[in-house]
Amino acid sequence: MLKALIRKDLRLCRLPIVTGVVLLLGPFAMAVVIVSNMPLWTEATPASAWAVLLGIGSYFSVMCSQPTLAMISGNIIAAERSDRSAEFLAYLPPSRVQVLLSKFIVLAAAVVVVWGFHFGVSFIAYWLAGGVQAAETMTTDLVPLRYLAAIGFAAVGSGWCASAMSENTGPAVALAFATPLVLLGVLALTQYLTGWPYSLDYAKVYFSACAVCGAVLFMSGTVYFLRRIQP
Repeated sequence: MLKALIRKDLRLCRLPIVTGVVLLLGPFAMAVVIVSNMPLWTEATPASAWAVLLGIGSYFSVMCSQPTLAMISGNIIAAERSDRSAEFLAYLPPSRVQVLLSKFIVLAAAVVVVWGFHFGVSFIAYWLAGGVQAAETMTTDLVPLRYLAAIGFAAVGSGWCASAMSENTGPAVALAFATPLVLLGVLALTQYLTGWPYSLDYAKVYFSACAVCGAVLFMSGTVYFLRRIQP
C-alpha cells in the first residue's frame, strides 16, 4: 500500500521533480563555461581543472536545488486537495498516517538526492585534486553550506505547513519561497529598531532562526494534517 502511495505522490510532484533535475545539473554547464574561460583551465593539470569545475558546479548545484525542495514541500499535500483526489483517498484503506508518511518519504528522498549528489561530486573533486580542496578558494566568499541548509530547511518547513493547510499549491509554494525573506526582513527591522542582533552576530542569528522556524513549521504542518477533519 505504501508503495502505491509513494508512486501517487511522485506523479503529483512531476513538475517540481523535472524542474529539480534541471536545477541540479544545469549549474555544471554554467561551471564549464566559466571555468574553461579562466587561466586556471589552461595552466592547471587536467585533474586539477576538472576538480575545480566539479567543486564549483556542485556548490551552485546544491544552492540552485533548494527552491526545488521548497516547491515539492509546497506541492505535495495541497495538490491532492486542488484536484480533489484527497476526497477520494479518504474513502480508501490507507490511514492518515500512511498518507503523510508517503509524502514525507518523497520529500526526504528529494533532500537525500540533492545533498547526496553534492557530497558525491565534491568527493570526486577532492579525489581528483589529490586531497586538496581545489575549489575552496573560489567559494570562500560564498554562503557556507550549513547556512544554505538552514535557508532550505526554513523554506521546506514553511511549504510543508502551508501545503497541509492550503487548498491550492500556489500559495503554499509562494510561502515557502517567502519565509526566508520574511525572516530576513523581520531581523533587519529588529536590528534597526533595537540595535540587536549586532553586526558580528547577524548571520548566525538569522540562520539559527531559519533552522528553528523550519522545524517548528514542519511539526505544525504535520500535527495539523493528522488532526484535520477534512481530507
